[in-house]
Amino acid sequence: MTDNKHQKPPAEPFINWSRVPRNYVWAAIILASFSMVPLSIVYAHRNLNWRQPRPSVIPDMDNQYRWNPQQYNPDFADGRVMRNWPDGTVPVGMLNEDDHYHRGIIGDKFATDFPDQIMISEDLIERGQDRYNIYCAVCHGESGYGDGLVEKRASALMLSGKHRGMSWVTPLSYHSDELRQRPVGHIFNTITNGIRTMPSYRSQIPVQDRWAIVAYVRTLQLSQWTEVTSVDEEYRDGLIKQIEAGRAAAPAPAETQTEPGGDGTDTTGNGDAAAADVQPDEATQTEADGGNA
Repeated sequence: MTDNKHQKPPAEPFINWSRVPRNYVWAAIILASFSMVPLSIVYAHRNLNWRQPRPSVIPDMDNQYRWNPQQYNPDFADGRVMRNWPDGTVPVGMLNEDDHYHRGIIGDKFATDFPDQIMISEDLIERGQDRYNIYCAVCHGESGYGDGLVEKRASALMLSGKHRGMSWVTPLSYHSDELRQRPVGHIFNTITNGIRTMPSYRSQIPVQDRWAIVAYVRTLQLSQWTEVTSVDEEYRDGLIKQIEAGRAAAPAPAETQTEPGGDGTDTTGNGDAAAADVQPDEATQTEADGGNA
């Protein structure tokens, strides 16, 4: 017969769920679910791509109270956020003391040769051609005759009367006697400061590239007009033969205007003249300078 006094009572579980109120159970489940939210957010911000910058718990100087460009600032009399440089100040490295290199002038005259910093080479001319095709050819044409796409469109608008009051000045041909005589400093000054309706390209083209464009313009001019004596002797004879063959193959003019009773000498003044023999009058030169001299 078993002694009930020495029997151990049955062990109870660690948590007797039958005694826990049902509301506590649901509350525990909800709290456990919400505890996963911060971990999910941290994981998402560390591993996913977001368009907005990540939030900073300690922002330091990431987000500053500052004025943005073009904003209105009541602290200044003119209300402008961006301030001008104080008079007489020059940023470091922008003193530009060399007038020949940075302005194309020597004393009070345009420079007639390239500065010492510019070494004329094939690479420089190719760079000038690249920059010329980007900034200049649209008006002056790829060959420099002043027949670019912008010039053709603008001239058509001027002739049609649909220019809406705007003005347009036809670009001069680089191959005219007037522009062939202009010194390289004058061309550099024109690129820098503009002339007539041509704007300034100072902010778009660095100084080195401006001189490269000048070198390429000189190359264009020599490609269309140069003296035979300037060609090396080893190539001169062949060039003369090509010129003579071209003249022989060209059709003869219909008629030549001569003076009555003359000897057939051309008196129209249309014959070719050396560049040194053609001097632009003072008014034309002043207009060409555009006040930038």
